[in-house]
Amino acid sequence: MHGMLETTVSGALTGAIINKWRRGNVLAGARTAGLLCALVQLGYNELGVMRIKYVSRKLQEARTQPGVAAPVPVPLPTEATDKPKTSVFDRLMGIIGFRKLSDEEYLKVLKKQRDEALERIAVLEWERSEREKAAEGENDASEGGTA
Repeated sequence: MHGMLETTVSGALTGAIINKWRRGNVLAGARTAGLLCALVQLGYNELGVMRIKYVSRKLQEARTQPGVAAPVPVPLPTEATDKPKTSVFDRLMGIIGFRKLSDEEYLKVLKKQRDEALERIAVLEWERSEREKAAEGENDASEGGTA
């Protein structure tokens, strides 16, 4: 009964949420989805047991037959590549347009962002100093006219 409780509870919660959203009756959705998920999980578990029994039976038959060698598991060949395997997450991110940057590439991006920010700061400081000069000029003109 591997995973039955988790599957049933998560199915019931999902069914309750969906049914509340669509119709308003929480209990009916929880019951239906919980039962359906429990049956699907039970079927999946039974298929796994059937597969194990089938493989076990085939191994027993191979051992009992005289003159027939039992199957020996063969290790899968490993690819000798310099590139490490990418994770599923990295492949999915690549599909939508993201890619993993090396440390050097990331450093280059950060330096570019820093340079752009420093340029923007210089422009803003220049604009501020121009406003201060203009404000001082206005203050001097207004003080000179009142005296």
